[in-house]
Amino acid sequence: MAVGRPGVPSWNDAAGGGPDQRSGDPSVSQEWEAAGPVGGSSRVQAALSRILAYGLWGGIGLALVLGLVNCAGPRNAASLPPAADPEPPPPVAPPGGCAELVVSAWLAGDTELLAGVPGVPRSGAEPGRRQATRTYTAGVTPGAAGDTWGYLVGADVQVLDGEAQQWRPAGSQFFAVTMVRSTSGGCQGWRPAALPAQVPAPQLAGDAADQQTPYEVSLPTSGTELSGTLQAFFAGMLAGGAGGGGLERYVAPGVVIPPLSPPPYQEVSISELRAPGEPAEPVPADGTLVQLLVTVATDQDDLPLVYPVTVGVRGGRWEVVALDPLVSSPVGAAPRSTNGD
Repeated sequence: MAVGRPGVPSWNDAAGGGPDQRSGDPSVSQEWEAAGPVGGSSRVQAALSRILAYGLWGGIGLALVLGLVNCAGPRNAASLPPAADPEPPPPVAPPGGCAELVVSAWLAGDTELLAGVPGVPRSGAEPGRRQATRTYTAGVTPGAAGDTWGYLVGADVQVLDGEAQQWRPAGSQFFAVTMVRSTSGGCQGWRPAALPAQVPAPQLAGDAADQQTPYEVSLPTSGTELSGTLQAFFAGMLAGGAGGGGLERYVAPGVVIPPLSPPPYQEVSISELRAPGEPAEPVPADGTLVQLLVTVATDQDDLPLVYPVTVGVRGGRWEVVALDPLVSSPVGAAPRSTNGD
């Protein structure tokens, strides 16, 4: 009995395992040719369907992955706020030596060096009546565009005494000089805009509110262990040991404070001694540190010397720990203590 789809030819094994035989019925052959390879066509279509399905799902998955990456990635540069423009660096002042040269030439009446500077009289000036033994720049002020600078120049001036034909000091004088950029020569590319103008000396002392000091308490300048140590120390440093011997006896171990050589003074004395607070005892406990402001009078100068000093207690006696680099450095209201020798 034949088995198969209606209208599709079947294959039967010969009885007894003989070779296969195709039906010789002409109508059956015609039906076979008319039906074509139905089974093979079904397999190809199924494979194509699976490929299309896989491609569709793969495309959907890729779109999802790209969307997540885009959301989690960095923001678009176009959406970022514009970066603020960096501030330009402050202008650098040209060397002040050119302004000092102008002041020196003006004091000396050197019209040849100042030729072409606005304000130089055509008749010239009598040279050799004044001179600057030293000049220095005390202040610099920039112009608006950076191509103009104002200088405050100090000068130690001497004037010629006509009768005695000798130079005598005229003190420190100050001059304002404006320097502008020069495109044709000049001093390092700068030239004076006009002759110097003599101005008042700068006020070195500020307002009373600016003169507050942490050294509020005045201590005795003699008759105490502290004053005696300081007197001997400064005598050794400034006067070569006059009245006090070497410095090593009055400084802390490991501290090196060399004396001035040659000693500029023969006698010194403590004229004022100030501290941030009153020590609780003449010699506090070991480890106590105190910052002082010590005023030293000398036998050579009318004006005294003022030293910020840190002293400490070790072994029941005062000793100098350091000459502080700054006056009015931050200190507490009372002496502070540290552990150690």
